[in-house]
Amino acid sequence: MKHLRKWASLLLAAAVVLVTIPAMRLEANAKSSVKTRQEAVTWLKAQNNATYDFNGANGTQCVEFVKAYVNWLLTGNPWKDCWNRPTLNGNQIWKNSLWAELGWKVYYNTADFVPQPGDIFSAGVSAGNHTGVVISSDAKKAVIADANARDGDWSNGDPVLIHTINWKSASSDTAYGATHFIRPVFSSTPAPSYNYSSITPGKYYLKHNATGTYLNVSGGTDANKQNIGLKTYEPGNRAEQLNITAAADGYKMRPLCSGSRLVNAWGSSPSSGANVNLYDDAGESSQWWKFEKVNGGYIVHNAYVPSCVLDVDGSNVLIRTRTGGAGQIWTLVPVEHTCRFDKFAYYRQAHPHYNCYECSICGKVQENRNEPNVLDSCAECQRASARPGDLDGNGEVTIQDVMEACKALARQSVGKNPTSDELARGDLNGDGKFTITDVMEICKILARQV
Repeated sequence: MKHLRKWASLLLAAAVVLVTIPAMRLEANAKSSVKTRQEAVTWLKAQNNATYDFNGANGTQCVEFVKAYVNWLLTGNPWKDCWNRPTLNGNQIWKNSLWAELGWKVYYNTADFVPQPGDIFSAGVSAGNHTGVVISSDAKKAVIADANARDGDWSNGDPVLIHTINWKSASSDTAYGATHFIRPVFSSTPAPSYNYSSITPGKYYLKHNATGTYLNVSGGTDANKQNIGLKTYEPGNRAEQLNITAAADGYKMRPLCSGSRLVNAWGSSPSSGANVNLYDDAGESSQWWKFEKVNGGYIVHNAYVPSCVLDVDGSNVLIRTRTGGAGQIWTLVPVEHTCRFDKFAYYRQAHPHYNCYECSICGKVQENRNEPNVLDSCAECQRASARPGDLDGNGEVTIQDVMEACKALARQSVGKNPTSDELARGDLNGDGKFTITDVMEICKILARQV
């Protein structure tokens, strides 16, 4: 008898261990969202009329919106798929194995259960078959966001709808007779808050304040992955002109040299250091931008990862973590503007002209029109502001400048003379011409830098 009691005790202890191990493993695997509960509520409130048709058939189904919500919670991008498993119907979604892997709790609905903001509901047994997300709720009534809820035709999905509903009993087998609620694990650390400004949609240049150069599609080529960098201001250059329009969260920037492609932070989940290039409009937040007004201009945030902003590395444009430094400040210059020439330009290093003025909008320099022998632009001022050999105007002499010099020579061979700016930067021997000798001088500068 004593032995039986001993074995019974051992079996009981083993059972306790077996029951405890899964619970311990679930807790260890609990994965927090990258978003706080309040951020989730704010996002949900902005989803009215949004569409998420992942399979390209039957419009936005209720499960597809919930899938987009989960993607957004985990990555900040509703289109970055974290589901990676078969999509269950709305009334079966509580059975999804993803919740256990994430450590998100599933609650059975009772008469006195009060859902929390951000909870996912699963409703119906057969006829009900619906799912959505709670924005606010008590035990009887709720404000929710759900898709495919605008009419009785469940086979053809509808955009997301934000509306007030009355909860039905779990046994009612109706669209809002919730049987289960899934509760995400929200982040406890709120994302940094930035004071974004509204921008008037239109055509602009984007000027980098620290270098005085402009965001530019390399070569003006309209192609996916075409690099975006910096270049000196060229009036009428459509590779530097941007059509800025409203997006779902921020603004799209389409270079006028492209028919439909956008300024894009590269990568499926871009982060600090990601390159900026041209890419098809995919409706993704990595292609949307927000403008934070600061002293001297704007800091341009990426909507997918708001802590990262437009920055530069030499003549290349990329996104980096926001520091607020001068290298991250940009000016929006309207394409259609009248130059004011209201800024005295003699601050530029030694040149003989005291009567030169700079347009405070675009930075173009020219002589005061009240003086005799006026020029359309002051070559002396351009020469004084230019670094010898810096053909692309990014403030450094690199191999790219050698390439730009060769292009200028090639154009010259077919009768297209260098611009006054190219001559100011590329005439290194001071003979007033641009020749192969000047290209060799640029190579010497590079060699000395090594």
